[in-house]
Amino acid sequence: MTHDAVVQRDARSGLPRPSSLVTRRRFVQGWLGAGLAVLVPGLAGGVLTACSEAVDPTASAVIDLGTETGLLNFIYAVQQLELDYYSRIMWTTPFPGLLATEATTLNNAINQLTTSTQNLRTAIPAGRITDVIVFRTGHVIDPSDRGSVLTNAQIIEDAAAAGFAAVVGLVHTPSVVTLASTLAAQAAGRAAAIRTMAGSPAAPVTSRPPRDVVLTLEPYYLTTITVRG
Repeated sequence: MTHDAVVQRDARSGLPRPSSLVTRRRFVQGWLGAGLAVLVPGLAGGVLTACSEAVDPTASAVIDLGTETGLLNFIYAVQQLELDYYSRIMWTTPFPGLLATEATTLNNAINQLTTSTQNLRTAIPAGRITDVIVFRTGHVIDPSDRGSVLTNAQIIEDAAAAGFAAVVGLVHTPSVVTLASTLAAQAAGRAAAIRTMAGSPAAPVTSRPPRDVVLTLEPYYLTTITVRG
């Protein structure tokens, strides 16, 4: 019998269930409808617009870590969290004291994650999970506080880098190994950049089981994620 680890929201954090699902598309449309241009260097025209291919998120998702598709789904779910995190920080008024070089670092992360999540949508065959629902920053962090933003960013990036490193050793198809290795290297780079911004000492990436990473990052998701395998 396969053991299922059902990831619930953290009871200690008190994350409320939203009364309605706010999709990634509606979030962006809300900004644009308010007359706010979302500037992201590297994207067409430098403005992020609502994409027609965006899909509505899901209230629950199952990730089977016993398959390559499931392992890529794990990366996909984590990268959605990373992308949403940085996007929400940069699309609102960034915390005071954000240097121009640091803003570039965060925007580079957004651009890199935008590309890699799009590539994952293409790379994952039938069985890709639907987009997940991640937290709203005010429920978990204070987006106006530098320490809060970077502490949470370091938790997310350290976990992502460790989990992606583990995936590299768990997949076998050459193309999947190449993809996972690239994404793991990118995650390690983002983790190092965030540690530099936070003033934390450099630390080598040590692989962690994807299941453990999902449990670590669980408080940041509103989607209930069931991990199998």
